[in-house]
Amino acid sequence: MGYTIRVYQVEGGWEYDILSDGVVIIHQDFDPDAPGQEAMTQERANEAAAIVLARLTN
Repeated sequence: MGYTIRVYQVEGGWEYDILSDGVVIIHQDFDPDAPGQEAMTQERANEAAAIVLARLTN
C-alpha cells in the first residue's frame, strides 16, 4: 500500500490529505490539536500530516 501526503492552501489556511494508492483516506481541514476549528499554517499542516503518516506506517 503506498501512502502520499498532499498539503494545499485554501482560503484562510492550509489543509492536508493522506492518500492510499491515489485515493483520499484522510482529509484534515483544521488543526486537530487546536481548540475549535482553527486553520493550519503550511508548516503545521506538514507536521500534522507527517505524524499521521508515521502512525499509519508503523
